[in-house]
Amino acid sequence: QFWPMNSIEQVATGMGSRKLPSKPMQVLSLAIFVFLLGSGFFHAYLYNKFTPVYTETECGNTEPTIDEFTLGVSSIHVGLSIVVTCRNPNPYKIKILSSIPGRVFIGHGHSPLEVGKLAVMPGSFLQEEGSGSVHVRMSA
Repeated sequence: QFWPMNSIEQVATGMGSRKLPSKPMQVLSLAIFVFLLGSGFFHAYLYNKFTPVYTETECGNTEPTIDEFTLGVSSIHVGLSIVVTCRNPNPYKIKILSSIPGRVFIGHGHSPLEVGKLAVMPGSFLQEEGSGSVHVRMSA
């Protein structure tokens, strides 16, 4: 006799074997598994949608309009309203709330001449993954 008799009896009768978890615990475990699996898929979707975080907007086609012209004794003042068409490849809307005016120069090389200021007008926006117009004001 290779196996002791009481070991075979324990295996045959189920004594000494583990009990399965109760039905409520099985349901709870399954619910947690489904939740974590769904959460994983949702976060993978968000990661793919927002990576990279920011892609440059592409702007082109400009439509300038002279809306102010003053001729002085020793100076000329010109105001331009410029509409620039831009494309936003990002998956979210870009809204321009405020802007710091930039400087406008004529010439190149070592001595460009500053002739004015340029500012993007607040309120312009670009829809997500779409095109739109940005309004710019130049004073020279």
